[in-house]
Amino acid sequence: MTAKQTEASAAPATGNIYQRIPAIMRDIEAIPKDRRNQQQGYSFRGIDDVYNLIHPVMAKHGVFMSCVILSDRTEERKSNKGNALIYRVINARYRFTADDGSSIETDVIGEGMDSGDKSANKAMSVGQKYALLQVFMVPTDDPKDPENENHEVEPKAAPVTPAAPNATPAHDDFFDEPAEPDPWAYLDDLKKAKDQLKKLTGADDEYYNVLTMFKAEHADKINVTERPAALKHLREAYVRANRKAAKK
Repeated sequence: MTAKQTEASAAPATGNIYQRIPAIMRDIEAIPKDRRNQQQGYSFRGIDDVYNLIHPVMAKHGVFMSCVILSDRTEERKSNKGNALIYRVINARYRFTADDGSSIETDVIGEGMDSGDKSANKAMSVGQKYALLQVFMVPTDDPKDPENENHEVEPKAAPVTPAAPNATPAHDDFFDEPAEPDPWAYLDDLKKAKDQLKKLTGADDEYYNVLTMFKAEHADKINVTERPAALKHLREAYVRANRKAAKK
């Protein structure tokens, strides 16, 4: 990420923005990495966590930000189940402006992957999150530091063959947004549970009760991370219905 002075002036840095940025930094507290990527086993700070903390502080000090997309790249990928995924990389420039018109700019890279039309949205969210975190140097409240890690690396035996166009990039801790989960995960199991319940009870009431618990109209609208819990509730409903049928 590269901080830049506005193109309007080549003179020494002046303007309210150079006082407002340090003032905002003094008012911002640490954002702990309370969110967890269960599939890859690491913690992260979500974009909403960053918004909720920084938005009122920026408003208090009269600073807003705007964005220009400098470039973007889109690729079609496939999940491990062969489903289509859209992978998007953007290079964005964010400008922080004070009430007197003075501003600074910073360039960031954002990556996003989605099975529908949200890859660009995710890439921009990642880019904006890191623009905010690094301009204001937001602490993580996390004792882990990269300097504490010592990796024993084997010498390279041969040049690395470039990845195939459809290969999924390895996870990079710098962009610690969770990898896009498989949108079809657990759907087969949820359908089987629904069919078994209907076969036993003659109705779909228990199935739709579980959907209501997770605020979803259909199984595919349940968050992927919550689907194991939904499946557990359906199995428990099946056990209850089976016991009830056995007593008749």
